[in-house]
Amino acid sequence: TVYHLTQIVNAYSGITTNKFYGNEPYISEGQIKITQAILNQAELTTIYVNKNVSASGPGSYFNPVKTLKEAADIVNASTATGDFTIIMQTNTTESSNIEFNKDVKIKSDASSKRTVSGDVTVTSSADLVTLKNIGFSSIKGLSIQNGTVYMESGSFTSCSTTDSGGAIYSEGMVTLEACIITGCHATHGGAIFSKDTLGLNYCIISANYATVEAGALQLEGSSTEQKATLQM
Repeated sequence: TVYHLTQIVNAYSGITTNKFYGNEPYISEGQIKITQAILNQAELTTIYVNKNVSASGPGSYFNPVKTLKEAADIVNASTATGDFTIIMQTNTTESSNIEFNKDVKIKSDASSKRTVSGDVTVTSSADLVTLKNIGFSSIKGLSIQNGTVYMESGSFTSCSTTDSGGAIYSEGMVTLEACIITGCHATHGGAIFSKDTLGLNYCIISANYATVEAGALQLEGSSTEQKATLQM
């Protein structure tokens, strides 16, 4: 019988150890000083979200966090290098506003869509946020401060704000691919209020409304629409 034991220990920049095992180039039979660069390599860049765990862990596959908010906070605070990915294993209900200030990919762990709901605003100030098979339901909208958001096979349902852009308010670039926006409302731009470039490819935008102007789209920048179905 072969036994395997994994031990988790706390490591801090500046400490030394007689042996340090890991992937190349971090294999040593002599004394090694643990530097911040080594610690950065060990930080998680893929964060898992599962609302069904009893308590939030560090975000690993076996110890996921419970909310997208917690996953976003881990990414924002991380000093790791590399591409960040958040994998949604379940739907979530959020209670605090969510912000992304680092580039990240957010996707479902399956072919089915994972839905984020709650009385919250989702804000992006990153250069690039990519969403795949992610839906938003009854949130206060996605607010894009700058940068680019690309969304594929996603949806916004019954989202609303007392300001502009019931589903999306954007001062950056947005591309929606095979997405659905329905039942959203705002003062201006019931579905989308865009001040920059908006691309709609094979999207359905229906049954949205505004209390002042533009029930579906209010565009103050450029737009490209390829087979986008607009139903007021």
